[in-house]
Amino acid sequence: MMTEGEDMARLFLKRQPSMLREGPFLMSFCRKLIEQKAESCPDFPEHLRRAALEALQDEDVGWVRSGLQALAVVGEPADMAAIAALTQHPDESVRVDVETCLCEVRRRKG
Repeated sequence: MMTEGEDMARLFLKRQPSMLREGPFLMSFCRKLIEQKAESCPDFPEHLRRAALEALQDEDVGWVRSGLQALAVVGEPADMAAIAALTQHPDESVRVDVETCLCEVRRRKG
């Protein structure tokens, strides 16, 4: 059975449209949504990160893109290999989102 934080993380991934290609305004909005969720559930970012990493393994392109969107905000340097593994994904939108996600994780890293 999932915890409340895990449920919140999966619901967040399902409901958020892909914002990676929509520019910095929507990425900022996504960050704020995650911060708000973390106020009521401090473990939310980690739950979201784990759910997002699982989403990268899915066959559904929308789910993969949602995972990349979340990892652009909560991903850690340790996640970069899992993200980079999708650079050859058959869907161009996923490949573009991978590059954006990697850039965001690198930017926060250092």
